[in-house]
Amino acid sequence: MIAPGITARDRHDARAIGGCRGRTRVRRRWPWANIGIATGARSGIVVVDVDRPAGEASLQVVENELGPLPVTLRAVTGGGGLHLLYAHPGGLRNRVGGLPGYPECLPNVDLRADGGAIVAPPSSHVSGAPYRWLDPSVPLAPAPSWLREPPRPTVVIPAESRGPGHDTGYGLSALRREIGQLLGVEGGDRNHRLNRAAFSLGMLVAGGELSEALVQAELSAAGVAIGLDAYEVERTIASGLREGLRRPRVAPHRRR
Repeated sequence: MIAPGITARDRHDARAIGGCRGRTRVRRRWPWANIGIATGARSGIVVVDVDRPAGEASLQVVENELGPLPVTLRAVTGGGGLHLLYAHPGGLRNRVGGLPGYPECLPNVDLRADGGAIVAPPSSHVSGAPYRWLDPSVPLAPAPSWLREPPRPTVVIPAESRGPGHDTGYGLSALRREIGQLLGVEGGDRNHRLNRAAFSLGMLVAGGELSEALVQAELSAAGVAIGLDAYEVERTIASGLREGLRRPRVAPHRRR
């Protein structure tokens, strides 16, 4: 359950009294609480979140090009939107203003997947309107075959150092480490982690351990791969690099 005003202690108590009887006790203690469902691998579902009516127009564009969406379990949100629930195919992350597998922006259409959540029926919206299933007897359908993350662009990190001022062994090792850690980040920390990686690598660019073009290319590919918007990725990398370039850092053996 989710609701404003629930404290960390409350969440601990709710977990501690799990099970059917526990859920009844939770309802009695927090009768105003809504119901939240984690999306992605944890629950086995992904949700196409549509803000109507503009989002329906965006979905129509997709269906005109890729065919009708599979009939599946649907819910009307308290705000008048629409949730389309599908079986999680794996490897999908949250997306805002678009869907993986479709190259264009889709205003008012989001994807709730790994690291995401939705509010579910019979919750109540702040307006007082209820969340409700359109037809709870409709089974969960497999996600459309095209709803997949695109392959990560291939960027070749040089295997060997080209010496100071280019891509040194020390710099390339740091680049591989930062990219590997970044690809493992999920949820709301992704943008911050991308910025920190850009800052750290920017210091090495300023110190002559890495080329700026290589760092930008690798960070951009990783940022898109973890589900960040391309425009957001570009701005975040630029900000982190700008700060890092002001603080040159070199390999320890070059400090002598």
